[in-house]
Amino acid sequence: MRQILKIIILVVFLIQLSCINAEKSRSEIVKELFESVEEWMGTPYIYGGASRSGIDCSGFTGKVYEKVFGISLPRSVRAQKEIGEIVTDKLQPGDLLFFNIDGSISHVGIFVFGDKFIHAASAGPNLGVVKCSLEENYYKERYAFAKRLIKLPAYQKETEEKEKPEINDIIKPDEPEIIPGNSAEINTGLVVLNGSLTDIGEKFTGNDTIYYEVKNNNSKFKTFKITITSLDTGSTKDLYLFGVTVGSRQNGKIQLKNKGKYKISLITGNSRIAEKIIEIN
Repeated sequence: MRQILKIIILVVFLIQLSCINAEKSRSEIVKELFESVEEWMGTPYIYGGASRSGIDCSGFTGKVYEKVFGISLPRSVRAQKEIGEIVTDKLQPGDLLFFNIDGSISHVGIFVFGDKFIHAASAGPNLGVVKCSLEENYYKERYAFAKRLIKLPAYQKETEEKEKPEINDIIKPDEPEIIPGNSAEINTGLVVLNGSLTDIGEKFTGNDTIYYEVKNNNSKFKTFKITITSLDTGSTKDLYLFGVTVGSRQNGKIQLKNKGKYKISLITGNSRIAEKIIEIN
């Protein structure tokens, strides 16, 4: 019965594949792919979800493939891994990457460029729809194989060098541009008293619980995340996404044990709104 199901899935996939518009150039397809995944960036992870209020990994790959390629992928990771061809050469944008998270193939993402892929993460360093690297230890240890469902057109010589800039224009660099102005702000300190941050400072010890306070003064921004970057090692860590309504504030806490300087960035979408440099003594 399972073998028959595999055959049915493969036949349906091949029928859809034959209907794909082959007139688009490689650059056009790649641009559409990256515009599509960009729309989902920051979406929370919800098992079984299939909307921008929450989505899981196979739901995410299915939504992107449906929009960009007009292909309806099977709903589960187990079924998606049965279609396409194993990639034995260099990865190309759109390849599906499969991971062994819990002893079986249980996670899927979409390769984009370099060593980067986009996925709806339920575990690991960051959660939700995020861009990650295959060189990160968590994913490097769990990467299983890639499947190619779409063979992109060959490079056109005159546009070959343009593809990377186009990608970088769509998928923003790891260091987002900072937006000037006082639209939102982040402060750090040691004490929260009656809901307000006091004793705001820049120097702490490895034993300190560091409180942060986010203030939002702009109706354009609704959800934020905080990225902590070590200025000594370059390593980063993203805190969870959260909402701060206009004119209000939100408090949270972190603890950084390693000595050195850190940059704490307040980010919304792909824009860095504010930042704070702190030092751990």
